[in-house]
Amino acid sequence: MLIRTLLLLLLLSATTLAATPTASEIIDKIKPTHPRLIASQEAFDSLKSEIARDPWLKQRYAYLHDAADKMLTQPSSIYILPDGVRLLSVSRTVLERASILSIVWHVEKEAKYKDRLWAEMAAISNFGDWHPKHFLDTAEMTAAAGIGYDWMYDQWTPEQRKTLRDAIAKLGLAPGLLAYHTGQNGMFVKAKHNWNIVCNGGLALGALAIADEEKEIAGEVLASGIKSAPTCLREWAPDGGWVEGPGYWGYTTTYESMYLDALKTATGSDWGLGDFPGMDQAGWFPAYLNGALDRAFNFADSHEGTRPESGPQMLWLARRYNEPRYADYQMRQGSGRLSALEMIWGQRIKHEPWATIPTDRYFRGAQVATMRDRWQDPKAWFVAFKAGSNTANHSHLDIGSFVLEAKGVRWGIDLGSDDYNLPGYFGGHRWEYYRLRAEAHNTLVINPGKGPDQDPKGAGKIVSYESTDRGVKLTADLSGAYPGSKVMRSLDFVRGKSLTVRDEVTAKAPAEVYWAFHTRGKPSLSADGKRVTLEQDKQKLELELTSPGKFEIDPAKEMESSPHPEKQAANPGVSVVKVHTTSGVIEVTFR
Repeated sequence: MLIRTLLLLLLLSATTLAATPTASEIIDKIKPTHPRLIASQEAFDSLKSEIARDPWLKQRYAYLHDAADKMLTQPSSIYILPDGVRLLSVSRTVLERASILSIVWHVEKEAKYKDRLWAEMAAISNFGDWHPKHFLDTAEMTAAAGIGYDWMYDQWTPEQRKTLRDAIAKLGLAPGLLAYHTGQNGMFVKAKHNWNIVCNGGLALGALAIADEEKEIAGEVLASGIKSAPTCLREWAPDGGWVEGPGYWGYTTTYESMYLDALKTATGSDWGLGDFPGMDQAGWFPAYLNGALDRAFNFADSHEGTRPESGPQMLWLARRYNEPRYADYQMRQGSGRLSALEMIWGQRIKHEPWATIPTDRYFRGAQVATMRDRWQDPKAWFVAFKAGSNTANHSHLDIGSFVLEAKGVRWGIDLGSDDYNLPGYFGGHRWEYYRLRAEAHNTLVINPGKGPDQDPKGAGKIVSYESTDRGVKLTADLSGAYPGSKVMRSLDFVRGKSLTVRDEVTAKAPAEVYWAFHTRGKPSLSADGKRVTLEQDKQKLELELTSPGKFEIDPAKEMESSPHPEKQAANPGVSVVKVHTTSGVIEVTFR
């Protein structure tokens, strides 16, 4: 009854909901056989011989086979919100199990893998809902059910297909229609960030799986998603950078690749969604943000100490945009949670050495620049800098921040995210938490207080950038982050030798300016206060202050004048090298 009511509303409001392509145009193109999501029957049939032929696929498959065997003894998923807020971890577990167990069944043809997968599909079909209140949960579960339905279609009985098909329609697509056309739990529909592609993509995988049996609801979901997705996909322009940081680059491109490839394999077209400017360059973002030590420049709620989240989507990007170096990059990385997709996209893929690209890159859309001595050397110098906008989803107040690696050590760090479930973390208290404030980043604070220490609506821009054999010089205008002041930050990176950071602050009224550099190095301060020597992992790095003032050293915690919220993360072992001055020039050289 709910689905029929929604479809009647759609017909009555066709003029406002019309999209190109229409629902019927999409349904008319649906491939009539299964599997049709990402993988064809031919791809599954060739898996065993391809694994035997290709040592890389063989190694990857060994991981999947082992994971599938472990799943055999694990209980089926239950409806639980482990953090009290999200079903997401359950949805992700189901998606991982659906993809891995399906792949292993197609190679081994052993009933135990099919039976275990059905137990999982039956369990989620009996859930009361897939938690549309937090729509990522519903989207990922719909994707999982779509994969399980389509990849194993011929192995299910008619009764099993109906059970799973009804669950996809009722628990996935029906809430999706409400989101698209009434706005209920529909924040993602107009979003520019990861939610848009994850939710549109997850719903599409479910819709494409059952489109020939549930034409009306599937067609409307697919048409609505194709109408919505460009809002997000335009954000790749002009050069493939992602303002949500490396972690959410991974989440977005994972679903983007599944979504667009499933459209292509199921309908023969991705309906132009893969043609937005910058999408062909997106694979370079994780490569450039990955430092010499295989650790990301982890801005915007990304986790500290982990490499950028690349995965099998790099193989899809390599195929879709004819860039074999993307494939080579991924083939040298570890497997991710959806590594089963490597078995599809990795068959006979072309790959060429990736580290032939230039050492430096300026991503104009994200306003991020990275530079280094050379590739694939853990002792190389690596510097990553961010201007950007504080309005970006998951952004911190970190305009002007940077990280620094040299001599096999990450000296300048970004502390990363705090607990998403802290009160108001994504709401009214966001700028009270230390790790999200400017004072917790390697940038400036001007006239600190209890309020936000950069303008939450502010933006910075790299206004000059030059890469030469000597190194990189760039200048960024950070004034948008500091109302009432003109703030220019320049970086002069000399390959293998030094980094100089120069700030020029001009304020309309006397201003207290704090310069900060967060480090896990053990600091020693010279008698005159002009030098700090950091020691870490038997290496040393020297900071020299070549402008007026003196260095100070404090633990990494909020200033006395800042908010002091409870339960926020502590930062043990992290020191902050500071300079406190009035408006003027601050210049520090690292060598």
